[in-house]
Amino acid sequence: MKKYVVTGITLARRAVGYGLLGAFLALLFVFIFALDRRDDLSLWHEVHLDEEFVKDSEVTDFSGYLELEDRLFKQLDDEVYAKTDEPAEDSLQRYQRGSIMDPEQWEQNWNRNPLITP
Repeated sequence: MKKYVVTGITLARRAVGYGLLGAFLALLFVFIFALDRRDDLSLWHEVHLDEEFVKDSEVTDFSGYLELEDRLFKQLDDEVYAKTDEPAEDSLQRYQRGSIMDPEQWEQNWNRNPLITP
């Protein structure tokens, strides 16, 4: 009798183990399938802007940094904003002129460093 109980428990453990393994593999397949169906990256994910501030930048003061920032935003306009489509009326795309998320539509563009004077 004891042998049948041990064998039954062993079979039950294997069934649960294989069931969990099968469920995991099925979820993994669904996850990979869902990832594969996503849209490709947008233009702004792939553009490399070389006017960004890095440790080796030749910027020594704040006015030099502001000049570098101006060149960066000019490059951003040329490489991203100029190549994106016109937004829909309720578009939330960050890099489309005129969208709800466009920082240029506000009185103060907080993506730029403000010059605060006393």
